[in-house]
Amino acid sequence: MKKFVATFAKIGVSVALLGYLGWQAANATRLAPTPDDPNHKIYILPELLAGPKDWGMLALALLAVLAAVMITILRWHMLLRTLGLQFTAQESLRAGFVGYLFNLLPLGLAGADAVKAGFLIHRNPSRKTEAIATVVIDRIIGLYALLVMAGVAALQLDVSQLSFRPETAERDRAATMLFCSVAQYVALGSTIAFGIMLIPGVTELKLWDKLEHLPGVGLVFKKLVAAMRTYRQSTPRVLLAIAMSFCVHTLYVSMVFFAGRGLCSPQPALATHFAFVPISMVAGALPIGAFEATLNGLYYVFSPENTPAIQGFLIALTYRVLQISVATIGVFYYFTGRQEVKQVMAEQAEAKAVA
Repeated sequence: MKKFVATFAKIGVSVALLGYLGWQAANATRLAPTPDDPNHKIYILPELLAGPKDWGMLALALLAVLAAVMITILRWHMLLRTLGLQFTAQESLRAGFVGYLFNLLPLGLAGADAVKAGFLIHRNPSRKTEAIATVVIDRIIGLYALLVMAGVAALQLDVSQLSFRPETAERDRAATMLFCSVAQYVALGSTIAFGIMLIPGVTELKLWDKLEHLPGVGLVFKKLVAAMRTYRQSTPRVLLAIAMSFCVHTLYVSMVFFAGRGLCSPQPALATHFAFVPISMVAGALPIGAFEATLNGLYYVFSPENTPAIQGFLIALTYRVLQISVATIGVFYYFTGRQEVKQVMAEQAEAKAVA
C-alpha cells in the first residue's frame, strides 16, 4: 500500500509539473504589432515548433547523450570489477541500457540503479552487499563531479556581466548570487569530505570496525567497510571514475547547448551553460518535471533578452526525446534477453517481500 501511494504521489507531482509547464508554454505570447492592431500578439510555441531547425546540431545532441550513457555504464563496470565481481563489459552494457530504459517508464516500476544491481546480484548471488555498494558508489561519484562542476562554474561566473530582464532584474540577480554561493560551498565541502576519505589512515580507523557489531545490520556494514577500503586501495581507479564523471557532465552540458542551437533560438554562451545545466541535472534525480522546471527557469535567467521564456522547457522536452531514442538500445537488450530480465525482476520482488 505504501509503495502504491508513493508511486501515485510521484506520478501526480510529475503530471502537475509537466501540466503547468505545458500550460505556460501553450499560452506564452509575444507582441507582434500590425498596421491594424498595434497590440497584436502571437503565440510563441507554434512559431518555435514551425521555425527552422539545425538537424546537424540536434544529431550532435543525440550523440552527446549516447556517449554520456555509454561512459556512465563503463564507469560502473570499472567500479564493480575493482571489487572482483564477475560481470563482463557486455553484461554491464546490457544491464545499463535496460536500466536506462526502465528509468524512463512512467510508472516508476524500477530505476536504473535497481535494475543494474539486480543483474549484478543475479550473476553474483553471494555478494549482494558488494553489488549494491558499486551502484551507490557510482552514484556518489557522479553526483560529486556534478557538484564540483557547478561550483567551479559558479566561481568563474561574473554576475555583473549578465543581462537580466529589467522587470525581474533585482530578484534574478539576488537569486543567481545565492545560487553561486551555495554551489561553491557545496563543491568545497564535498571535495573536503572526499579528500578525507582518500587519506590512508581514515579508512583504517577502528571506528569503522565497530559498525559490524551493530545488531541486525552488522554484517552489511562489515561488507560495506570492506568495499570502502578496497576502493581506497584503488585510488587511481576512483580518480579515473571521477574524471569519467566530469566527461559525462560535460557531454550533458554540450547536449543542452547543441539542442539550443538545433532549435535556432538565441541562447547563452557555451561557458555560461556550465553554470546552470549541472544544477538542472541534479534536479533530474527528482520526479519527471523537476528537471524541466529547473532548466526552464535557469535558462530564462541566463539567456539574452530576446530568448523566448519557454525556450528552456522546449530544450528539456528535446532532451527527453533524445533519451527515448537512446533507450531504444535498451529495448533491443530487453527483447534479446527478456527471460533473464524477468527472472532478475522476480528475484528483486521476492527479496523485497522477504525484507
